[in-house]
Amino acid sequence: MSRNAAMIARLMESGLEFVVADFPELNRFTIHILAAVAEYEAKLISDRIKAALAAARSRGSVVDRRAPKDWQAYLRRATAASHLANAARARTRAEALAPLLIKLRDEGRTLNGIAAELDRLEIERPRKGAHWKGEIVRKVFQYAGEAPPPTRSYVRRRQVQTDRCL
Repeated sequence: MSRNAAMIARLMESGLEFVVADFPELNRFTIHILAAVAEYEAKLISDRIKAALAAARSRGSVVDRRAPKDWQAYLRRATAASHLANAARARTRAEALAPLLIKLRDEGRTLNGIAAELDRLEIERPRKGAHWKGEIVRKVFQYAGEAPPPTRSYVRRRQVQTDRCL
């Protein structure tokens, strides 16, 4: 909750009841001790950072913790680099999944059918979501450089056009 034992003590003195789901045997005594340990740990972290910065300065490194003068350009470059890294990971993952996706597509499955099969096989979603969805499968096909299966509306339109020609 906090790395300030005095603040925790004030909260306890106010009559506030603490309930911690993953630590049901927590009581006022252990709250005080854990708050004191957390405060001490924060002090140790601060001391280590100060010592590391001093050591870096003594080696001649320039330690500047301020934002760059042109921070917006820096942020744009950092964001672009992050997007490139994410796209590279997505391509690598898509290429690994491509053989399975192509097999399922060639069996005649729809995007949602492929998504259901990926869920059934317990293949982890790219963004750690709950379930695969057809649109995500379409994006994986695109990253892999493969054509996704046609949508049902496309198949129906094509069939209607063919029926009209006959």
